[in-house]
Amino acid sequence: LSGGQWLAAASVALLLGVASWYWLAAPAVQASAIAQSMFEPLPNVLAPDLRGTTAESDLQSAMQAYQAGQYPLAISSLQQLPDSLQPAEVQLYIATAMLADNKAGTAAELLKSLPPEAATQWYLCLAYLQTGNEDKAIELAEQLRQSNDTFYKERADELLRALQ
Repeated sequence: LSGGQWLAAASVALLLGVASWYWLAAPAVQASAIAQSMFEPLPNVLAPDLRGTTAESDLQSAMQAYQAGQYPLAISSLQQLPDSLQPAEVQLYIATAMLADNKAGTAAELLKSLPPEAATQWYLCLAYLQTGNEDKAIELAEQLRQSNDTFYKERADELLRALQ
């Protein structure tokens, strides 16, 4: 082969390699984008009376940071609470803040350790999508579709439609 033919063959091989990489990587990017578009922070029901007031406790301070979108501070503050103030509900807020702070892998590990309630399963589903585990996310969404919680059932339907 001449120099021009080698150059043409190398160009075709490079083009095929880039196209293959894009084709394989595109679904993960799409799933992650879907997860991010469907993510909404869990509403604050732990300490909802914070607006415009001075926080009087560590939990209230942490939840104030959470409501303000200061997720790294909220995570740190919630994790520093005594064990007696860290029930599964607080752990769910920590995991949700981790998802908002692009720490989906860590959030997934925490969510897997919590009781399998609808909210926990929903955020675990989103964490799986963000970490590229689409199969587990679909499995959880299918389970949520069967739940009695109308809000998460509808969100799971929407998610499954978006992934098709």
